[in-house]
Amino acid sequence: SGVPKRLVITNGNHDTQNPAYTGPEVYNDRKAWIDHWLRGVDGGFGTLSADQSTVKTLLEYHRDSTGQLVSNGTIDSTTFPLSGTTWTDWYLHDGGGLSTAAPTTAEPSDQYLSGSPRQSWSYQAGPTAGHEFTTPAGPDEVTYRSAVLGSDTTIVGPITANLFVSSTAPDTELFVTLIDEAPDGSHTYLQRGMLRASHRAVDPGLSDYAGGHLYRPWRPHSSADLITPGQVYDYLVEVFPVGHVFRANHRILVKVHTPPAVDSYYAYVPKRVPAVNTILHDTAHPSRITLPVVATPTLGSALGCGEQENVRCIAG
Repeated sequence: SGVPKRLVITNGNHDTQNPAYTGPEVYNDRKAWIDHWLRGVDGGFGTLSADQSTVKTLLEYHRDSTGQLVSNGTIDSTTFPLSGTTWTDWYLHDGGGLSTAAPTTAEPSDQYLSGSPRQSWSYQAGPTAGHEFTTPAGPDEVTYRSAVLGSDTTIVGPITANLFVSSTAPDTELFVTLIDEAPDGSHTYLQRGMLRASHRAVDPGLSDYAGGHLYRPWRPHSSADLITPGQVYDYLVEVFPVGHVFRANHRILVKVHTPPAVDSYYAYVPKRVPAVNTILHDTAHPSRITLPVVATPTLGSALGCGEQENVRCIAG
């Protein structure tokens, strides 16, 4: 009773209880926390009190020259989402643009085919797994790309996307993928979210908020509510939490696409009617992705494509 929880956020293997699959930062932290609160032994936290840091983020977890897993920077916080998070909207724009400026004109919309599960990649497999089954670009996805970032931009926490979409079908599926594009054209796949249009309902009373911002929608999934073909809906898509640094001179990419055939350990059974989906991004329909931006800590040297532990990267 009264023992606070400990959350360590990092990329890497799920099996963090096993020192063979994690580095000393994770293993020793976990052991010290348990020693302190369950055994009353000072294992590294000393006089730690319940209101001290309960959330630690290890950024750019990778293997050093000796093969040991280490981070490139850390962030301590007492809350999740992290204290000091700035919920930053990045708006979709005409011509595949992505910026923090909201649309101010009647921008033309974008269309993509939803129905053919063409894309497939593994998020955990690492760079040696090869490319997607086909080329990255295709008629079943739309890509939005930011300008080159002038400084390091760090995000830690949950992500949401608000997409104003119409479909030619009575139901459709939306996949949103967040990607880091390096100057050499390589793509690091960070996280994705998904939503079936007929399960778009949200229970505000059971959803999670931070500073008035809804960051985790709670969906009842009590029954399917089909959509009207051709009608525009505002879809709130939950993109799962991630901790990542977009280094200076990199770009933020957002792909909206049809569900992949296989995504890591998951296979998506195609139950949807093929459709053409239209994404609107104008003054009345500000489609956007909201990123949890936090202050960037002191970092080590930037890593190359695929050097982050168990983070998928495809060379440019």
